[in-house]
Amino acid sequence: MNRKFPAKIYREDPHHRIPTGWLDDPTYAAAMTGFVIVCTDAMVIDRVRRTVWLADRTILPMKGLWILGGRRLPGEAIEASIQRCLEREARLTFARERFEYLTQNEYVWSTRQQEPRNVGSHNLADTFAIELTKDERDTVSRSLTPKEYKPGGLREFDRQGLRDAKVHPALLDLYDLVF
Repeated sequence: MNRKFPAKIYREDPHHRIPTGWLDDPTYAAAMTGFVIVCTDAMVIDRVRRTVWLADRTILPMKGLWILGGRRLPGEAIEASIQRCLEREARLTFARERFEYLTQNEYVWSTRQQEPRNVGSHNLADTFAIELTKDERDTVSRSLTPKEYKPGGLREFDRQGLRDAKVHPALLDLYDLVF
């Protein structure tokens, strides 16, 4: 399966760039109640072994075993977003051709990291698959920030292992899309 990136960006002015920045926690928390947050995520896969590699996140809303990724920035093309997010998480740069578009998932979480936590968040996640070499997976495992992930790096799962670990149903659906 080699799906192209799903959407074209239509720019009124190809030279115009929307300035981006990070919001402080109270402002971001307020924005989360007024907007749907758009993300790009990637599932690390091994086609030969029919396995996926997940990290154990320590922060809400997707606490526990999860894929890698993050928030898409205003004006950012989807392929640029997934490259940037994985570079931030993995400390490696990957060619756009290595990402295989899978689907867009929509998540409505009942909790979030920002106060008030019980407000939750609504996220759209364009989700990709990427196959990494053993050396790349080792680098990713060493690079995951302790602020966001538990020690131990990436962990390998086949479909039964995902079921045994009681992962979020979206991860099983993503596994089925890939394999």
